[in-house]
Amino acid sequence: MMPVLQHRNRLVSFRLTKEEHALLKKKSAGMGARSLSNFARATLLQQSKGGTANFGDDLATMSARLWELNRMLSELSALVDRLLGIDKNGSGGENALTTEANSEERENV
Repeated sequence: MMPVLQHRNRLVSFRLTKEEHALLKKKSAGMGARSLSNFARATLLQQSKGGTANFGDDLATMSARLWELNRMLSELSALVDRLLGIDKNGSGGENALTTEANSEERENV
């Protein structure tokens, strides 16, 4: 079960050198964190609990959603192509639509 999201209303602030900022930004991107703040929060909290931050679940969820969106877009594209009468060779258009409409009319007669 998903934990209830809690409103974060406390601020922790610290300064970094340009090099430290670049290092943390590169590390957070490499770990798949959504942002530098997300990376810093998760890393600090996990470190204080004696563990390490894990962004794998976020990436796995995002990856699964992207694959599903890709599948749905492919299906939608195929439906649009069918409606427009476009075949794999790129032919189609009005003639294909007219042919399909005539074919349906003959079936209804």
